[in-house]
Amino acid sequence: MMNPAPIPGNSRLWRDRSDSQVHRGGLPLPPLPLLVARSLLPVMAAVLCLLSILQADAQHTHAQISFSSGEWRLFVYDFDSGKSDPAFTPFVFGRAAMQFVPGGPFTNILGAAGSAVWTLPENSDPELVYLGISSSGIPSGTFLNNQIRLELHTITGPGDFALYNPDALGRPVAHMNTRDGIDPSRDSISFPAVGGHVHSNWSFIAPGVYRLGFAASGRLASNGSRVTSSVVEFTFVVEDVPWRPHLTLSRSMSDPRLKLVVRSAAGRGCLLEGFLGGAGWTPLTNFVFSADNQSFGLPAVNPLGLYRARIVPP
Repeated sequence: MMNPAPIPGNSRLWRDRSDSQVHRGGLPLPPLPLLVARSLLPVMAAVLCLLSILQADAQHTHAQISFSSGEWRLFVYDFDSGKSDPAFTPFVFGRAAMQFVPGGPFTNILGAAGSAVWTLPENSDPELVYLGISSSGIPSGTFLNNQIRLELHTITGPGDFALYNPDALGRPVAHMNTRDGIDPSRDSISFPAVGGHVHSNWSFIAPGVYRLGFAASGRLASNGSRVTSSVVEFTFVVEDVPWRPHLTLSRSMSDPRLKLVVRSAAGRGCLLEGFLGGAGWTPLTNFVFSADNQSFGLPAVNPLGLYRARIVPP
């Protein structure tokens, strides 16, 4: 087994690269030895108006905040495809994000030393989405001291979440940490309203589907009162697989269904599952590939529906 490699941006966190295999774009699958029962390829479905299905896929992506004419807007900004609604744009990542908690002060926010944690890091890693938080379109002088903040209000998922940066000594400073509950005034990160751009570590302690409810807030320079947006959910799909999950759905305006194409070798079995209402993954259909691809018509759902293909040897 290869020695673990240090996580970029934090020499105290480590990732085992011994089985790392990342596929970007298209519908590639790993070689046969890696096609085991837990090989999961999650994809997403969207509502009626979308022509194509978006997955936050640019290496550099933002959770972006704007404020204009008294109205907040929170959205995903993908440097490849531009703006998109977070309700229909999940962040999907696999075992390339897995680290091991080193102990010391990290245990206060990430759990027991040596336990696994899945992290989108504060420093760029070509294998992972580089997720920042930024502001745009906010007129100068709108907010007191040119400061706004992103607040965590809700979480659903199989485990806890933490957003943190290391201090000068490498100790984690948590902006958000659900291990001790959620308080939006405490579980928040502040940054400039004009020209704000920050990167932190986004850590999840278990694989699964997480929906994080964020709101933006700031004190108006005109009267000092705090104005807060409505809560907007961002979806994170954390899978324990050695490559970056990536499948694509598309739909035609003349067809009310979404078209899912799953590719593999003829003779291999597949279980198609859906995560449609927060009740966990539900089996939809079993099949054996008769050719190198199989197509399905799926209903468009709102809120976000997730689908995955569990591919197994024949």
